Amino acid sequence: MRQKHPKIINGVELTATEFRRQICEAINTYEGGASARDIARAWKDPQWEEPEKRQQLATFINNMRLSGLLRAVEDKRGYYTVSPNAGKHRGGVSIFEQDEEAILQSIRDRGGTCRLRDILHDVYDNMGKEDDFTYDMFMKDPNAVRIKAVIDKSTRIRQDFNKKGHYNLPMEEMRQRPHLGKVSIWLTRRVAHDFYEETRKAYGVEGPPRNLWYQMRDRQLQNVGFALEMLCNMKNVFYDDLLEIPAIADALFDFIEEDGRAVRDIKSRDRDEYQREKAAALENNQTIEPYEPLTPRVIGRRLLEDFADGLINTHYECPAELITALADYFDIDEVFFSVGVIAPKYHHGYRERPYHNRRTGDMVRQDDLRVKNQVNADRVANGLAPLPIKYDDYG
Repeated sequence: MRQKHPKIINGVELTATEFRRQICEAINTYEGGASARDIARAWKDPQWEEPEKRQQLATFINNMRLSGLLRAVEDKRGYYTVSPNAGKHRGGVSIFEQDEEAILQSIRDRGGTCRLRDILHDVYDNMGKEDDFTYDMFMKDPNAVRIKAVIDKSTRIRQDFNKKGHYNLPMEEMRQRPHLGKVSIWLTRRVAHDFYEETRKAYGVEGPPRNLWYQMRDRQLQNVGFALEMLCNMKNVFYDDLLEIPAIADALFDFIEEDGRAVRDIKSRDRDEYQREKAAALENNQTIEPYEPLTPRVIGRRLLEDFADGLINTHYECPAELITALADYFDIDEVFFSVGVIAPKYHHGYRERPYHNRRTGDMVRQDDLRVKNQVNADRVANGLAPLPIKYDDYG
């Protein structure tokens, strides 16, 4: 009888279908295909980087290739891409799973939590955009009803914050992702609202002043901005220097392209300053150059300045790519940085003292045995008697 190997990733045991889905998701994170080693690295689970587990993974991947779920990459042995028809194969990624993943990606793009209206806007583009969008409109559309059915049946699309119409990623994934400003703002407001309601229901009086959550929100965003300012001071770099980093520059350019409220505020402040200078020049019978719009580089630098100052709109609209790019440049943990904490980046495989790592007990014992054998060889070479070794202790 064929031995079944448990499919456990980061401590969670998965079914065969879930395991296939994890493989497909990991492959899709690489351009041009991925190997078993690449998939193991994408999972960030050290056990799958061990030779035995990686061989099991390679066998499973080959079976997926034979069933048509994966395609081998030409001229790159051991590399695979996801078949475009993967969802049509039995045991592959079903329509339900495709819808589920699309919904989860919508939530990821919005920072880890969002409204049903936002999901419908992203996943099913002609729903949820209108301001007068109603539940009756929703119920009349079969595609929107299908999306809601997927949300109701999914175990990965969560509703953990006790807010009707708001959904979030699994908490395990949320804790591994940068906390965007819009999520931090929403969560602090939820906490303040709960305190207010509890006090009102328990004592029949108004709870803490509602503006307390504004203070809590502002302090949190200021802490995140202060972390960036301190990092620049410690590394002796200026915001103009950060604009020379390709990943940071690309994230800022995308930020500017969105032309959200943060960018419009910067442009508005610059125009207002020009009008004040123009009025002052007219009073003194002086001429002034015509107004010139800000260049993307100047806007990018001012976005970093506003981020460091803790401006609400800048943090609210800040993309995850900018948080990640800044954290990578300063070599710090992006999740901690997103909440204003400067912490070292996790380096897999690093160890400070011998044997304090993720090796198995058998590997440690074999290393110990090699050391003792070498000591005895040196003793014999020097005319000394070898030390006794209990080989039973080493299997």
